Amino acid sequence: MLTLTNARLFDGRQMLPGRRSLTLDGDRITAIGEGPGEGAVIDVGGMTVMPGPSRL
Repeated sequence: MLTLTNARLFDGRQMLPGRRSLTLDGDRITAIGEGPGEGAVIDVGGMTVMPGPSRL
């Protein structure tokens, strides 16, 4: 698991207000919150995260 903190989130239709934490399990978002999550944590410093297919 990986958690991205301090992220701006575009949900596919609009920007959500504030900054969020997103917990990822593989290439799936499993949780969205405001605090630290599980696993390794990366502070993305306000970068925007949006859904879409993984390009890895």
